[in-house]
Amino acid sequence: MSSLNIIHILPVIRTGGGVILLQQILSNISDKTKNQVWAHRIEENLRFKNTKLKLTKHANLVYFPKIIIELIKQKKENTIIHVHGRNGFLVFLAAKFLKIRVVYQAHGYYYKLLKNNKFSFLNYFVDYFILKFTDLVIFCSESEKDFVIKNYALKNNHVVIQNSIKNLKKGKPQIKNPEKINIIYCLGTSNIYQKGIDLQLKLAKELLKLIKNFKIIHFFNFQNHKEKMIIEKNIKKLGLSNHYFLQSTKKNVWDYIDPKMGTIISTSRFEGQPLVISEAFYNCIPVVATNCLGQQDLLKSKNAFILDTKNTQEWSKILLKAITSKDERNEKRKFAKDWIDQFGDMKKYINDLLSAYNSIF
Repeated sequence: MSSLNIIHILPVIRTGGGVILLQQILSNISDKTKNQVWAHRIEENLRFKNTKLKLTKHANLVYFPKIIIELIKQKKENTIIHVHGRNGFLVFLAAKFLKIRVVYQAHGYYYKLLKNNKFSFLNYFVDYFILKFTDLVIFCSESEKDFVIKNYALKNNHVVIQNSIKNLKKGKPQIKNPEKINIIYCLGTSNIYQKGIDLQLKLAKELLKLIKNFKIIHFFNFQNHKEKMIIEKNIKKLGLSNHYFLQSTKKNVWDYIDPKMGTIISTSRFEGQPLVISEAFYNCIPVVATNCLGQQDLLKSKNAFILDTKNTQEWSKILLKAITSKDERNEKRKFAKDWIDQFGDMKKYINDLLSAYNSIF
């Protein structure tokens, strides 16, 4: 068989964990496969190494005939459509109609966990249909897999490939913390309900009752204007203007995080498996995170400060300990670095991904 032709179907091109992971994958896999990225929308000028990026608007029914035409041009004997989320449903249908193999990964089925879902039955049907009839489902974590099996009675071919990180090399440090203040960093760039930013803001308000010497730096994608306005409104409403600061996303964000006084926080309600926690472990930055679906697979009492989703009244005390207890911080970040190293690097992730692709031929 000739080299694989992988077409990744993304909802939007903008800074975020899924896009960053795909960039890392394509930087390492490009010499082994032919790759394309089809996006419904392009909001940022992000590049993918040796990879064609095409604006397809594939979630709009009016473009369905064009999707069919584009797929007909592909050699079905070596092509795989890798659909990332429910947004690629029409591409999924077109591929199945043309008998092209489909891999489905991540996050469509999490719609079941969102609030105020006006089209719950329709979205549940789409989730169920893709999960049932795809050739292979890829999960990022065991808890993600268990959730889907329980809620959608999944019985077809599936595999767990835990998100990996590239070998992060620090550049020139850009850290500025002359006051030696406790800084809590949030890297949730969008999807503020999923990332639990409302919970994080309330937690900051509670922490303010216990300690004044802290700041939260939230690296956010400023192109998400509506979500940015919601956060800014709540910062003001909760009286956090001197403690909670939004900054634009950074390309080499770990160069902007203080390794001694800094702490990474994630108050997510659900995740696939977040790169942020893994990268924080790798960079020896203490982590405070909710034990939600997806994140819980990474959290151990020895490597992180865990926010129990069933015991929110204790969160402020746990966060206070995380930013002030020097000995416990050092113990956890040392254990976390040793623990994350055992899972291998991006090379192993690529090999696992290629094995999954080849398994459906």
